[in-house]
Amino acid sequence: MELIEEIRLYSLTNSLYAQYMEDVDKQIQRLTPTALKISKCYTAFTAGKEQFDEAYKQQTKNNLTEELLEKDQARDDRYRCFLGHVKADINNVEAEKRAAAKRILNWIGSFKDVLRATRRAQSADMTEMGAKLSEEPLSADVELLGQTENLNQMIAANEAYKELSLERTETRKDTLLNAVKEARTVLDDAYRNVVAMVNSQVTLRELSDEADEEESGSDGPSIQSLSEPVDVLTDFVRSINALIKEYKTEVAQSGANPEPDDEPETPEEPETPEEGTTETPDTEEPTQEEPDDRPTV
Repeated sequence: MELIEEIRLYSLTNSLYAQYMEDVDKQIQRLTPTALKISKCYTAFTAGKEQFDEAYKQQTKNNLTEELLEKDQARDDRYRCFLGHVKADINNVEAEKRAAAKRILNWIGSFKDVLRATRRAQSADMTEMGAKLSEEPLSADVELLGQTENLNQMIAANEAYKELSLERTETRKDTLLNAVKEARTVLDDAYRNVVAMVNSQVTLRELSDEADEEESGSDGPSIQSLSEPVDVLTDFVRSINALIKEYKTEVAQSGANPEPDDEPETPEEPETPEEGTTETPDTEEPTQEEPDDRPTV
């Protein structure tokens, strides 16, 4: 008897979770909820999936991390460009330019390593640094070295990052922080109900078949049953189990190992040797195994 296996849903990242539920939905639609006799459960599943998709879409829409990363890289590049040109003038043949470069570098050196600071700290440092270098007397040194344009580009790149960072903060104020988590809880329950309904039908059918065979006095399945094509329930169970296997592999390869939400299972009692035997239990050191996929049905 094949039943849908367990999968620890909490082990899936939001992106994997979204894809898994999408794959399950496609399998249900392929065989139809009516044929699987899960129409009522599927209605709840669809509603839960829509709620999750909307919450996840909103989160993704407001997630400007990638764009912020690009702007952070841009201001780092502008800073390196400006700093590199100033450092080059430390060895300038003109004494006046060497002195100007030294004064600029002394001011920049008053900050800790700007590029290793947190992004907010870097924003503050570059703002203060740019303001000071744009004022006398250091602005004259920057102009003497011909680095006014590079300085202005560095300041502009830093301001662009700060502006986008504020935009992200503003968009997040209307986002429910727990929207995705709550939506996953709803969809988890709906998914488990679908699985429970399918598994219960398979189990009931198996018990019914056994009862029919006992009544007919048959010792095994009939030739007719062996020649029948795979029914929708078996097809669905095998398809979902194949998906579960793939997603468990994906999770294992990712190396993630979150703490389970469920209570730990009670370990099985070790087998005791039969009375009258001298066999001792195996004391071989257990090997470290990879954790199972996370979501449990």
